Amino acid sequence: MKLQNTVTDYCIFLIRIVVLSSLYRTGVCKGLPVEPFGYISLDCGGGGGYNDPVTELAWVADEDYLESYDWLKSENLTFSSKVMMSNPRLNNPKQVETARIFEFSSTWGNGLSKYCYTFDLSRSNNKSRSYLVRAMFPPRDSPWNAGLTDTDITYYYLAVDTALVKVLLDDHDPVTIELLAPALGDSMDICVIPFSWGDDRLAHATLAISSLEIRSIPEILYPLFQEKIDPSGRALSRKLNYYLTLSRLNFGGKESSPALRYPLDRYDRLWYAPSSASDPLKRQRGCP
Repeated sequence: MKLQNTVTDYCIFLIRIVVLSSLYRTGVCKGLPVEPFGYISLDCGGGGGYNDPVTELAWVADEDYLESYDWLKSENLTFSSKVMMSNPRLNNPKQVETARIFEFSSTWGNGLSKYCYTFDLSRSNNKSRSYLVRAMFPPRDSPWNAGLTDTDITYYYLAVDTALVKVLLDDHDPVTIELLAPALGDSMDICVIPFSWGDDRLAHATLAISSLEIRSIPEILYPLFQEKIDPSGRALSRKLNYYLTLSRLNFGGKESSPALRYPLDRYDRLWYAPSSASDPLKRQRGCP
């Protein structure tokens, strides 16, 4: 029995060494200051102008990134609102204090088929074409959804260029959607889209988003681009891949531990303890 315990402890030790070595090679646990080229954090519906208490990265207002913001505001198609949450379990609760609300009706002339944020990637000194996109959505029981019943539509869509993900709202907690996406050019469009068009008889949740983050990541980390090159160097074909994050586990963390992220993970990926991965706030609720 003693020998068995010794072997088990040794195996666990080796596993920890392998995991830590892997995290070190992929940018986790180095803890080195890295200039975050291509990192943008939008405080949707809020004023921004503050640094994140964990990452120290700057949060900015979303108006300059929202397509046709001035027109949308003049037509009363968008507004900001407080999110009423008594105890949001977040490292940075401020990022869900407000939300950007979008009006929608399937009747022509009242609302749009989608509302988009456009990011100019040509400004970045980082020439990588791969990006991590993370969006947070307020819960279903937010004030602007008052009157919804259990049979009403409580989802909408998030689009990152050509990728489309269903956002299933949680009753009481914010929902986070994270994608790894290739940039198709010098800009990236990230849109929120209603569940359907053409049927006003269906009650549905109001479009709302609390925060939106993009992070430039090295192309070598994830195979988002698959290209066939001929001997002369000419591209014969190209395939684009999108990855939806379901979970990312930090096996060394405790249930009460905050998520491990930037600057410990230089690419600002969120790592949660396995025991807390089923928390509705921390799991990904997207359905591709």
